[in-house]
Amino acid sequence: MDLEAKLKEQIDKLAVIQYLVWQAEHPEGINWDAIEISACYHFLEIPYQQKVSRFTLGILRAMLSHFQEKHKLPKETAKLKVLEKSFRLEVDDKRIPVSDCTFINQLLAKEGSKVRLCSGFYGNHKFYILAEAKEEEAGKYKIYRLKKEITRTPGCHLLMAAMVGNYNIFLREASARFLFYQKWRNALGDKDTQKTVDKIKKFTLDQFGIKTDKDFKGKSKELISAFIDNLFYHELNHNSIASYVKNEELQAIGEASRVLGENILNHLLEVFTDWLPGSGTQSPLQKIFEEKNLGKLGLYVADNWFYDSSFPEQNIFSSLDLAPLFRHSKAGKFDWPALIHEMKDCHNGSLLHLYQQKYEEIAKKLKKIVEESEFVLRERPINFKTISLYSEIKIKDKNKGASQSEYLITHWSNIFAYLKKFSKKGYRRAMDYLRDAEKELVREIGLKIGTGGKTIEQTLRNKTQEVFSDATP
Repeated sequence: MDLEAKLKEQIDKLAVIQYLVWQAEHPEGINWDAIEISACYHFLEIPYQQKVSRFTLGILRAMLSHFQEKHKLPKETAKLKVLEKSFRLEVDDKRIPVSDCTFINQLLAKEGSKVRLCSGFYGNHKFYILAEAKEEEAGKYKIYRLKKEITRTPGCHLLMAAMVGNYNIFLREASARFLFYQKWRNALGDKDTQKTVDKIKKFTLDQFGIKTDKDFKGKSKELISAFIDNLFYHELNHNSIASYVKNEELQAIGEASRVLGENILNHLLEVFTDWLPGSGTQSPLQKIFEEKNLGKLGLYVADNWFYDSSFPEQNIFSSLDLAPLFRHSKAGKFDWPALIHEMKDCHNGSLLHLYQQKYEEIAKKLKKIVEESEFVLRERPINFKTISLYSEIKIKDKNKGASQSEYLITHWSNIFAYLKKFSKKGYRRAMDYLRDAEKELVREIGLKIGTGGKTIEQTLRNKTQEVFSDATP
């Protein structure tokens, strides 16, 4: 059996193990509906244009029972969890750590295979994707455009369209297509819809020459390509924050704070990635502004418009991300030079400059809160200095080859996990502060863009309606 087949067999088995475990105990932080839908498209190989039905889910469950018998897997959840935790890919009698896909990809390249592996962690859960891939170089990054996916684990459900790590960027065309059909399948529906997001979509489709269902089927390739480009430039620009916030520890604190849950710091990091050009990289919005491309901008706005979605917790991201954009729209038109100035001259009253200042202020205060917290392990209180030393010892041997930035992110991720688990008072204080900081920033944004007594959401809706309501002839 060749290497590709061996890898597929092992990942297939883990996929079934994970799905069965999560079927009994839904994973924290991962959307179960998305996992179940993803599994249907993957295991049953149905086209992304087709919707998942109850009948489809019934077939999936029957097929999983067959897989459970095929792989001779135990039925007890506890035993399945042991198999999941101990899982490693085995190649030539070597057990490969989940984060080391580079070694396996080198072996696949030596064999002349076009297949590549993407692996890592999503939260606390392992994931693997084995796919046909096209490789290219972009500066210090190696980009893998994952095309036909041969197998994957349910932890990397289809909403994970792009991943970056260790100077590797993985772009999943299957995920991009899935997201496209999920978000845009009904965009040509009710022409009298009152939802702002639907009006943005219709305007965008018109910009791409898509006016009918026939157009949608025949011309969507360009739209999907533009969607993938936005993902690509976002991932390539993920470290742009280093050009603006020089303190590496503050950079790491924002990234690691995701362990505490979605918060103002990691929302700001995503905004910086979309807006601020990095050292030698363009931001996704920079390219759009320079091209004055309304079609791609409509695509971007629609994909980052959460006010009409089932994820109200993401409303703050829409406010942060779109406020600088619509600050420079008037009478239904964008001021393109002003938008470029907004992102490139960040020390002249721009919202992006305010965001940078607030990011550093919030990260410093969050660090201080953690340093002042008391941690209780086995009924024994310990201070931050001791818990920090414990983290350093834990990651010392596992992160010898890591950069300073990667090391700090791992360290602070551990610290925040300890805060959440061992310091109830400190965790509560940290979360209260992050929520208060978010409210304060929203207030300051309102003053900057002149909401006139309206909320930021109401202001952005009105400005969006002006720009995107009517399709051009």
